Amino acid sequence: MKVVPSFFHPQQLSFKPAYEWAFGERIEHPETTARAENILQALQKDPLFSVQQPDAMSPGTLQELHAQPLLTLYNTASHLEDGQDFYPTVFPKQSQGKGDPTRLSHAGHFCFDAGTPLTRQTLDAATWSAACALQAAKALSSDVRLTYALSRPPGHHAERDLFGGYCYFNNAAVAARY
Repeated sequence: MKVVPSFFHPQQLSFKPAYEWAFGERIEHPETTARAENILQALQKDPLFSVQQPDAMSPGTLQELHAQPLLTLYNTASHLEDGQDFYPTVFPKQSQGKGDPTRLSHAGHFCFDAGTPLTRQTLDAATWSAACALQAAKALSSDVRLTYALSRPPGHHAERDLFGGYCYFNNAAVAARY
C-alpha cells in the first residue's frame, strides 16, 4: 500500500475569527481551527498518510487567478491589529464605484456575505491553504495517484474578484491551473 502525500502548514491555524453574524445575531464563528486540528491529528496517526508542509508559492500563482484589487484588500487587512476581525458590509451601492481595496470600509465590494471576516492573518493563512492545494496537485504523478490537501481556510467559494463563504482564494482553481 502506497503512502498518501498530504499537505498542511501550521500557519493556517493562525486565522481564528471570533464570531460571525447570522440572522442579526452574533454567534461563535463556525469555521474554527478545530476541524483542521482534528483532521491533522488523524492524518498524523495513520501510517497511510505522510503529512508534509507545502512549498511557498510564488506571488504570481495567485495573481494569475485572482484580481489585483482582491489581493490588495487582503494585504490591507494584514495591517489590522491582532485579535481584530473586520466584517465587510455587503451589497454596496455599485453606482458609487468599484471600491478602494486600500480602505477596509470598502471591503463589501469584494465580498458576497456578512460572515467572512478579514483579519491580520487572513492573507498568510489563505496563501498557505492554497499552497497545500498546489503542492498536492504537483505531487500527483504516474506512481502517485492520490494526494490530500488539508486546506484551511477552505477555498471552494472564492471567485476571481470576490471572497465569501469563509473562502479567500479558490484552492481548486489553483490546483487545476497547475
